[in-house]
Amino acid sequence: DRFGTLPTLRAAFLAQLVALAILFYGDSPLALWIFVTIHGLALGTEIAVTPVIAIRILGTSRFGTLYGLLQLAATVVMGLAPIVPGVLFDRSGSYQGTLVFWVATMAVGTAVLFRMRVPERWAD
Repeated sequence: DRFGTLPTLRAAFLAQLVALAILFYGDSPLALWIFVTIHGLALGTEIAVTPVIAIRILGTSRFGTLYGLLQLAATVVMGLAPIVPGVLFDRSGSYQGTLVFWVATMAVGTAVLFRMRVPERWAD
């Protein structure tokens, strides 16, 4: 409540980008632990504030249906997501391409999130 849901989600996405950079450039078990910690906290934050932002954007009328459809789309994407690393690894023999793809998609998502506005009637 102190910072607002949209700024909190933006910070979580930025933290995930930082975590991915640590994973990409790190070459030690410590770097992996730092990545897991930051990414886990940021992902937990994302999961917690996403429904609140959805309510503020979509409203409460038929929220269950609309949010269910959003989650259905997310589930399909998450179900297909392991295919990308597999294909990239099979073609290159390395997970570096997967990390680059992950950083790029996270960066695009973060950029979109920074352009996003919550309707004034629901503003933090």
